[in-house]
Amino acid sequence: MITTTIILNGMQIRNLDTGFLDCVVCRDFWCDHIQSLVTSNADSQAIWNPDLGGALPTQLVEIPVVPSAALWTTATLTLMSKLGAYKVTFEEGAFEQFLGFIHPGEGRLILRSMMIEWFYGHVDSSELRCPMSSHSFPSQLRWDKDMMQRRTAFAQLFSVWSNQKCLGCLGTSVTNFDDVVPEADPRGGPWHA
Repeated sequence: MITTTIILNGMQIRNLDTGFLDCVVCRDFWCDHIQSLVTSNADSQAIWNPDLGGALPTQLVEIPVVPSAALWTTATLTLMSKLGAYKVTFEEGAFEQFLGFIHPGEGRLILRSMMIEWFYGHVDSSELRCPMSSHSFPSQLRWDKDMMQRRTAFAQLFSVWSNQKCLGCLGTSVTNFDDVVPEADPRGGPWHA
């Protein structure tokens, strides 16, 4: 594994070739430090700056879709030098799905927004149900409760789509996602879908 240790906003972060940012202090892929970098868009430097391990012809970036529940999507960024942008794709089964383009200064916050928009535009969430034969009564109670609120419903639906398991069957104990899951917000913007 190739890593580049970088300083972003005064925080020591490892930029891993697996697409994750790793906090040296917390030793985790998702913590308050990483969340701060993503929400301020400071993580874009790790994508675009060659001195920080970025600006590669092709690179993987892990998109924090619902990171508190360990739900990530691996995006492949392909540099389109004539456009000065990266083409963003991800694998869905045997198919490559096109998300769009990101430009200098754009990072995981924009990638997350693109993934959420793709999900809502391409996945029939009304058909998503946990297919696990071990889906228990407590998991179903949690599903029913979570489906009543937009932020927890999104986490459940994305989990079933990406992992073929609801959050209960996945063993995720997180129940309050705070601001890491999109919700209706009059301010709009990529972090608040």
